[in-house]
Amino acid sequence: MTGPARVTFALLLAACLAVPPSSSPPRPPERPVEPLDVLGDGPKVCDVISRRAVERALGLRFFVVHRTSATTAT
Repeated sequence: MTGPARVTFALLLAACLAVPPSSSPPRPPERPVEPLDVLGDGPKVCDVISRRAVERALGLRFFVVHRTSATTAT
């Protein structure tokens, strides 16, 4: 091996050893998980579930709730 080839080999070897091997891709950063606060304060959907919880669960900011008349069994 001549001088320039030896230097090239040494540089390539150093570059390969400098990068740590990884068998799996890096893990994505963890997001903090917040509870949906289903029965929280504020406007409600169907008089029970908070509108904010429905927005977060469905990923929709605007949605329409169609109400039907309640029937009671006697």
